[in-house]
Amino acid sequence: MPSRTQDSHFLVCRDCGYTERYVNPERLHLLEKSGRTLEEAKAIAARAQNR
Repeated sequence: MPSRTQDSHFLVCRDCGYTERYVNPERLHLLEKSGRTLEEAKAIAARAQNR
């Protein structure tokens, strides 16, 4: 049976729905291939708002 590693988990407030996502530290290296820096993510979000 193959092993499975969880990539991330979420914490959610039952009262307001506020959500935080945490990446498994053993999987952080995957972000180097497909993830974005905070600056890149902010720039993408700003462009989307200006459409």
